[in-house]
Amino acid sequence: DAGDYNCSVSYNNLISSEDTAALSVVSLSVSTDNVLVFSGTDSSTIVCTATGAPPNTLQWVNSNGTIINTTASDANSAIVQKGSFDGMSQHINLTIQDGQEDEIYTCKVAWGIDEFENDTSVVIIDHPIITATGGTWNVYDGSSTTVTCSYFTTNVIIPTVVWSFNGNTVFATRNNSTLGESYYEISSASASDAGDYNCSVSYNNLISSEGVLQQSDQL
Repeated sequence: DAGDYNCSVSYNNLISSEDTAALSVVSLSVSTDNVLVFSGTDSSTIVCTATGAPPNTLQWVNSNGTIINTTASDANSAIVQKGSFDGMSQHINLTIQDGQEDEIYTCKVAWGIDEFENDTSVVIIDHPIITATGGTWNVYDGSSTTVTCSYFTTNVIIPTVVWSFNGNTVFATRNNSTLGESYYEISSASASDAGDYNCSVSYNNLISSEGVLQQSDQL
C-alpha cells in the first residue's frame, strides 16, 4: 500500500487541480520478546528494527525510562549500537554485557508525531553448579556418591541437561525438573570413576552454559 496517492479535481472542465501525497507503511519489531542471560559472564544482543521510512527517533529505554546509551548505562551494563537507515530499515542493537538483574527493555520509535514501542523481557539466571554428596570430591574405593547438577528452572522454562564424563556423553541417573536438579549416581566407586564430570545446560538452544568439577578417588 505504500506509494503516491493523487487527488485530481475538475470543475466543468474549466478548472483542474490536483494534490499528491506519499504514503509510507512503517513497522517496528524486535528479534525476541524474551531472552535469558547468565549472570555476570554471558552477553546477549536484541535487535530492534524500524522499517518503511527513516524514523525521527529510535531508542532503547529501561523500565525506569532511562535511555540506554552507547556506553554501559544500567545495572546490566547494557549498551546500544545504532545503524543508519539503509533505504528499507534502521536497526538498533541492545547488548546485555554483564547481566545482574531482571529487566524489561522497550524499543521506542517515532515517525513524526506517531510513536510506537515494543518490549523485551530480560531474565538473569545463574550458571549451573555441580556438587557431590557431602560436598567432597574425594570418594573412597567401593563407596557410593551422587553428583548433582543444580540449574535454573521454572514451570515454563525447563532446560535440556546433558552430562559427560571425561569428555564422553553419559546419561543422568534421574532428573527433577521441578527442583532444577539432575543426578549422576555412582553405586560403588572405582579408579575408573575418577575424572571430570560435566553438566551442560541449554535453554531453547539459545543459551548454553556448563559447570565442571573434578571427582577423584581416594584409596
